[in-house]
Amino acid sequence: MKKYFLIVFLFVGNFLFSQEVKDSLTTDKPCPISIKYCPEKHVNNIIPIIYGFPNQKMLKKSKKGKIKLGGCNPSKCEKWYCKKHNLSF
Repeated sequence: MKKYFLIVFLFVGNFLFSQEVKDSLTTDKPCPISIKYCPEKHVNNIIPIIYGFPNQKMLKKSKKGKIKLGGCNPSKCEKWYCKKHNLSF
């Protein structure tokens, strides 16, 4: 009896976890068209946000302020970063 309970518990637990992960990686609506224009009404000091695991070249560009590292969750709609106002959009 304990074996069957454990097997059912593991199966249901894995299913629920996979649904949570799947739901956290998807958005309900599509991303709007992204333009390189700050919500504060200017176009300078805006850099791209790069998602995923960074390589050495990306780390160097990030330290120079040429790109913003966005982490490993590419489901976010933010594609640009304003260095002047510290905004992602």
